Amino acid sequence: MRRPNCADWSALYFLSALSLLHWQRAQPTSICCWCWQPTCHAASMPQNWMAIGDAASAKEFGDRLLESPRSFADRTSISGAIEFAMAQLARAPFSGARQTIDISGDGTNNSGRDVAELRDQALAKGITVNGLAILSETPLPWNPEHTNPPGGLQHYYRNNVIGGPGAFVMIAKNFDSFGEAIISKIIAEVAQAQEPRSQEPRRQRAATR
Repeated sequence: MRRPNCADWSALYFLSALSLLHWQRAQPTSICCWCWQPTCHAASMPQNWMAIGDAASAKEFGDRLLESPRSFADRTSISGAIEFAMAQLARAPFSGARQTIDISGDGTNNSGRDVAELRDQALAKGITVNGLAILSETPLPWNPEHTNPPGGLQHYYRNNVIGGPGAFVMIAKNFDSFGEAIISKIIAEVAQAQEPRSQEPRRQRAATR
């Protein structure tokens, strides 16, 4: 999960926990968070793996994020984020029936390896990749197709970033609406986790929600 400059992480994860507990009946979910950039590394992780099983642990997770500094990044390597995420899932101290990488961002992949190649590597490991595209009304003057690619950023995410059984991309109209959008996204993922996993093609395209 990419962390934008959001001031209400504690409340965000507290509310998300209530949805978690409702849908999963107190079954814990493990989450880790990092700020992705051209090169992801341990120092870019404001929160390492933590099991969230109740509102208190969710609030603690959010408080830790709120207290951590935001890493600076000047480019967008979605492929690097997926590659780093796969390594974190491989070393996770918890096991689970479902593994999901959440990618949120406001632009296309413009650094590192081909994003579709890394996405397909994740799918081959049985990992689902979901996306949250943060839209920009005004294209960047020096690189307009980065934030506003042909067909829109959500179309780019749908064709290049997401994949796996039930994969989907959601939209935040801007950074101000990111908090509400990610809560809706977490609710959708938790609800989806309760459904039996069907034998669908690993490279699945889903309509924008």
